[in-house]
Amino acid sequence: MTTKNDTKVKTFPGHEGKDQPEITARVQPLGAKKGRRLLVKLSRIIAPALGAMVGSGAVVDLGAARLERMATLLSSHMHEDDVDDLLAQMLPQTHLKKNAESDFVQATEAIFDIVFVNRYMDQFKFLAFCLEVNYSDFLDEIKASGAAAAFLKPEEASPSPRV
Repeated sequence: MTTKNDTKVKTFPGHEGKDQPEITARVQPLGAKKGRRLLVKLSRIIAPALGAMVGSGAVVDLGAARLERMATLLSSHMHEDDVDDLLAQMLPQTHLKKNAESDFVQATEAIFDIVFVNRYMDQFKFLAFCLEVNYSDFLDEIKASGAAAAFLKPEEASPSPRV
């Protein structure tokens, strides 16, 4: 059972020139069984993307920008239905607020559509944040062990079959 202490918060800066206020997401990790099932499904997608990251040198850093790069690479290997499924798995674990003055509300597809309208890069940053909240140990292990470099070669990084 996850607790409020496991919950992580991230604010995505606003874009004043585009009349887009900041967005704050509060994400609670998935339960162990649901998280494991989703990780197995995502691993079919992540492996080719990690291979591409190894080839591009992006895995070496694995710092603050790693998840944004991972999200971008994953999007090139994911079918849109996979992205929708990932989002559907994460929304029940998420509360959003559209600006500093508003209150957090439970994220639903309708709320997500309102909050993230015309903010496509922020949508992928949000999904990357959800992956970090749920799989930071997995991502840290990849970094620490060099597993990605040892097991994945860039030429193996082809789009994955739809899962």
